[in-house]
Amino acid sequence: MLPAARTAERINVYGRTSSVIAGVNDPRIALERATNTRDYLVSRGVSAHRIQIASLPAGDFIAPASTRQGKAFNQRVAIEMIGTFY
Repeated sequence: MLPAARTAERINVYGRTSSVIAGVNDPRIALERATNTRDYLVSRGVSAHRIQIASLPAGDFIAPASTRQGKAFNQRVAIEMIGTFY
């Protein structure tokens, strides 16, 4: 993934939580996930100027939010690379 990220025109990083309705801490948690991912990419040679971060503190699930395993899957970061040349 890192070689593709280094050549991407733009990278969107989305931090997510497993909340159905965002609580007080969910926006911060989701944003921290995105920020930590951006910092990781930058520390590995990806240009910070090409990275946009966003947080989605509730919803947008990939697994059922009613189970422990589903919640674990939903607590994630999604990375979208646009214009990669790898």
